[in-house]
Amino acid sequence: YRKAGIGQQLLDYLMNNATKMNDVALIYLHVQTNNESALRFYSKAGFQRLGKINNYYKRIEPPDCYVLCKRLHCDTPYNELRSLLGCTSDEEI
Repeated sequence: YRKAGIGQQLLDYLMNNATKMNDVALIYLHVQTNNESALRFYSKAGFQRLGKINNYYKRIEPPDCYVLCKRLHCDTPYNELRSLLGCTSDEEI
């Protein structure tokens, strides 16, 4: 189903509904560090790389992931978000 636009439709639906909810502060997700297409996809949607979690995955290589986030109704500093989400600092932000 790649390149069929389904992922974009799902993300658009999520973002449109989440932005209407004042109690949704941010959206975050994990992406395997070597998944360049997913990193590009989420970057185009406004997600920022918040940090990295080493050995996040147990059965795939590489086992590390990036934590990506998009703020909606959130003023929490990035260093606090990193701590809350369990990731190390990353140079991207």
